[in-house]
Amino acid sequence: MYCRKCGRYFDGSADLCVECAQNEANAKVENNAPQYGANNAPQYGAPQYGANNAPQYGAPQYGAPQYGAPQYNANYNQTVSSVTPVRQGSRTAGLGFGIVGFISAMVALIMIIAGYGSAYDAALDVTLGSYYGNVESFRSTLTTASALCWVGIVLGVIAVIFGPVAISKFVKTKRNSGVKPVPTLVFGIISLAEGVGSILVGLICNLALGEALQILSVL
Repeated sequence: MYCRKCGRYFDGSADLCVECAQNEANAKVENNAPQYGANNAPQYGAPQYGANNAPQYGAPQYGAPQYGAPQYNANYNQTVSSVTPVRQGSRTAGLGFGIVGFISAMVALIMIIAGYGSAYDAALDVTLGSYYGNVESFRSTLTTASALCWVGIVLGVIAVIFGPVAISKFVKTKRNSGVKPVPTLVFGIISLAEGVGSILVGLICNLALGEALQILSVL
């Protein structure tokens, strides 16, 4: 049989010799190499048909994958930084200070009233003649009344200290968390007012009792 391409004689029934058939097969493989288009997608040519009409495809050729630089969301940091943390606050913050100041102020008033009451009773008894000739008993009563007033003054000072502390706790809690511990504010204001009142009344009572004790000292 003669090759239809090169004309050489060869044994067989094919129309191409071995060399020409191999060359033609290589050419078909090269022509069938995939071409890459957009997005690196391989593009295949039309299949080439060989013996027995079987399609022959060239092996796809892939290059090394191409990676771009990672893309970050430019708004990510802004979004994270714009989130305000939720701050917790208690509606009873600093209430202990207000309660201590309130109790101190109330006890101070009770002490001062008790001291003033005993001094008043003693003065009334003197007016009615019950203490006539019993100066030491009257002096003892006035001394006890003065001591009660001094205790009231000390407790009033404690109330004046704790009252503003409670008020400052209210202000800080409101500023930091937006929560308003109203009971703390109420007790703080009452403590401050009653503490100042206790101190003033106690000092006035002690001045009066001191004058009375001086008068008794000359009797």
